[in-house]
Amino acid sequence: GYWAGRPLDNENPMAVLSANGKAVVAWETDRQTGNSDGYNIWMERVSDVFTPAYLPPLQTLMATGTTNGESVPAYLNGTTKAWTTLSQPVYVNPVGNTGATPIVSILDDYPLGFVKLKTYENTGAIRIVNGVPYLDRNILITVDNNPHGSGNIRMRFYIPQAQFDALKAADPSIASPADLGVVDQPSATTTAPSTYTPAGNEEMLAITGWGVLDGGYYVETVVHGFSNFFITKGSTPLPLKWLDVHGMLTTPTAATIAWTVTEEHNVKGYTVEYSPDGVHYLTGCSTSSGNSGGVADYSCVVELPAAGAYVFRVRQEDVDGKVAYSKTVLLSSAAVAALVVSPNPVSGDAIVRVPAGMTITKLILLSVDGRAVWQSAGAFNGTVVIPMGALAAGVYYLQAATATDRKVLEIIRR
Repeated sequence: GYWAGRPLDNENPMAVLSANGKAVVAWETDRQTGNSDGYNIWMERVSDVFTPAYLPPLQTLMATGTTNGESVPAYLNGTTKAWTTLSQPVYVNPVGNTGATPIVSILDDYPLGFVKLKTYENTGAIRIVNGVPYLDRNILITVDNNPHGSGNIRMRFYIPQAQFDALKAADPSIASPADLGVVDQPSATTTAPSTYTPAGNEEMLAITGWGVLDGGYYVETVVHGFSNFFITKGSTPLPLKWLDVHGMLTTPTAATIAWTVTEEHNVKGYTVEYSPDGVHYLTGCSTSSGNSGGVADYSCVVELPAAGAYVFRVRQEDVDGKVAYSKTVLLSSAAVAALVVSPNPVSGDAIVRVPAGMTITKLILLSVDGRAVWQSAGAFNGTVVIPMGALAAGVYYLQAATATDRKVLEIIRR
């Protein structure tokens, strides 16, 4: 590499490691000064080499210095439950590659396989589309196993200070990273686009948290699939209020889902989705919006593939392509109603009563955002205790698998 315009080489690395996991690393630096070489010996103490939960500190956040960039792929098998960071080289002319900067971190709790990342960094005037400014960095992420809308994966996007300041100057209503949103735009492109083009199938992801880092900020959100990501001002609330959602089984394989809303404006329509496991949803039925502005009732019938237990939700889409979801509704046909939780709601551990003749082979307890908070495999009969005493109050879904099918029970933790 180069330092102050002179060639710089690092040679002869050496490390000494103690039994408690502490280490000292030494190396020789050779820098050309005029017609001669200068030599220095550098040493650094490295701690916690063998600590399993140790994560090295992030490098300084900064622009990459190049319009089109690409990270080294990472492999996520969904089991480590640790944050995995993808970084890119930083280029500073005329020196060249001077290190790396973090771009995103992904929580490894979904088997994505190889994850590849490309960026586009705008170096001119900030980009504005339909009067809305966008961050100077946008990202394309491709994975081997893309959940395509059915996943709930936590991600952190890193924003250099200069890029945040430029976005804030273009939109003074942005006071902090909490005011931002992430546009998830499915696309078949193989490179990060240089401009943002609105698409009907995109989704505005809400920010669930943010923090200050050396050189900038991070914003955290939950993504449901991987493709193009743009950062801009978060969207205003969708143009309606949910008043009620309920349903009933009219036959073992047909469900009528009904909902009531008010203050509809610029709503395109509604789609009822159903799921046998509370995680992966399928399209059931759809209806258009009346946009009455007052209280409005809607319903449609979902034809189910088989008798069983299903979780339902209503997906609302406005005319700009933004979407929102109702609360979920659990319905079970009589064929599986004998598997019950009692009492329900619970204030501590839950008791599942398995009917005679049924054997449960796997139990998974899911939070409302689809994360597994407990699971166990075996051969369960009679009564089974589900440990919920340490969990926060809220709605949970217990997924119970037999040798032939899968059932879902809703459990309310007080």
